[in-house]
Amino acid sequence: LFASGDDGVEIVKDNSVKEIIKTDKIFCFGKLYKFPNTIFMGMFDSFGYFQIETGKNGEHRFTNYTKLDEINESIRIITHDNDGNLWITSEYNGIYNIVFEDNQLEKYNVTNYDTTNGLPQMDFNYVFNVYNKIYVGTAEGLYKIVENKDKNKKPYMIIPDTTFGKVFSVKENSIGDIEIDKNGNIWISSDFGIGPVIKAENGDYIWDTIPYKRIDAFDIEFDRSEEHTSELQSH
Repeated sequence: LFASGDDGVEIVKDNSVKEIIKTDKIFCFGKLYKFPNTIFMGMFDSFGYFQIETGKNGEHRFTNYTKLDEINESIRIITHDNDGNLWITSEYNGIYNIVFEDNQLEKYNVTNYDTTNGLPQMDFNYVFNVYNKIYVGTAEGLYKIVENKDKNKKPYMIIPDTTFGKVFSVKENSIGDIEIDKNGNIWISSDFGIGPVIKAENGDYIWDTIPYKRIDAFDIEFDRSEEHTSELQSH
């Protein structure tokens, strides 16, 4: 089990805690199937990774701590798309897409997406992978990432999305979190409420917030204990 501290990465094992790598303050971890032995880190003013090597005796070594020079922002969320590329959320400078070439960790391209590419503002943006599509929760509703057919511009555009209902495209509805639970249900937390979006027989989605009306969605985030599971966690 890895844990983030103010001064680096800690490993929790056999009821003990040991610092293994000294880094900037860490906000989030991420993984990518292309690089199963690599842990990505969103930090206070940078983005980087380290690698895990396993020796013949089963002991682990933590090596190759690296920062990406192209990113000097506070990184709060790390996710990935179906092509094995990273999408990360910065605190004040939009979102970043990191594309790895030839499945090599050292060969990558970083692209920053901001208000010129469709984001309503530079902060309060949160990227999520929902069934292999990348969505962006913003202060002005739900957006999605789509391919840009204009080859003279950046590879993707960011546009408003109504897949899960028009309520999520309302500018006053700030989207804070999206997660899929162990049963495959999509949960959305926003200024308007919190609850699962359920697909009706006609193909439309219904956002079932009624059972959770007494919960202040602004103070809730989803606790991701393992892949494709979520629980409500109150601050």
